[in-house]
Amino acid sequence: MAAGLEFTRERGFGSHIYNLETHRALLMMRRGELSAAEEHLRRLIETVDEPGMLSVLSMSSLGRVLARKGEAGAEALLAEAWDRARQQRSVLGHAYAATGYVEWAWLNDRPEIVDAICDEFTEESLRAPAYRELSRYLALAGATAAWSTGDAPPCPKLEHGDPWEDTPYELALGLAESGQRESMLEGLQMLLHLGASPAASLVRRRLKKLGVSRIPRGVQASSRNNPAGLTDRQLDVLLLLVEGHTNAEIAEKLVVSVRTVDHHVSAVLSRLNARTRREAATIGKTLNIQQTAHRQPA
Repeated sequence: MAAGLEFTRERGFGSHIYNLETHRALLMMRRGELSAAEEHLRRLIETVDEPGMLSVLSMSSLGRVLARKGEAGAEALLAEAWDRARQQRSVLGHAYAATGYVEWAWLNDRPEIVDAICDEFTEESLRAPAYRELSRYLALAGATAAWSTGDAPPCPKLEHGDPWEDTPYELALGLAESGQRESMLEGLQMLLHLGASPAASLVRRRLKKLGVSRIPRGVQASSRNNPAGLTDRQLDVLLLLVEGHTNAEIAEKLVVSVRTVDHHVSAVLSRLNARTRREAATIGKTLNIQQTAHRQPA
């Protein structure tokens, strides 16, 4: 992205610069840097008067960031972006605007908006790569609606290789969808750490339906203060990675499923910006962290 921005700025390619700067903010959002993404997008929108068709991209991106933070203004931005996308009839415009609007509708219990947007697409078109993330959030909206009736639908699955599947927000949602109390509580802590309060509220409601009495309402002090910004359970996993254990061995020690450990390892790699387990272990050795004892699930 840095190379692309340098190239386009040297040549004065204004629309390409705007496009890349918007995607730069989306990258911040994917990393969980919601406030930085909001600031970047607001500055971009305020300083460029006529972005043309690219306004759909920047408006829907800002609306989506605000939706994840639970801030006012998200609905108006996303509704306008969706109207513009429908007028433009651009595949990418549809994808960005629809996905953001569906995510907001899911977080705010507005099934009529989900239904209206879904009616704009055929089942066949939703299989296209451009609409894969939209399909993900349409599935999430359907699953959440079923939770409220007490049903337990299959968790919406992430397609392997999707560029957004290993991001902190998605990893937190994956844990929250597991149906296992410990994993759901871990996902809730991750969402709280990210400042994603609307999604955290959804998870709290589901935990309450499952009969969990002690549900955190804020980020644990250990998560805020440890050098890596990891939750307690992620810290346990990192320490075991440093010791060289496999996922199966970690699952046995922590008395959780291997699938849950897979989620935790992915979250640790994302939080440390590490590409491999070995790299994460190397980073872990350099951090001033203490053994927290491998807690048994409550």
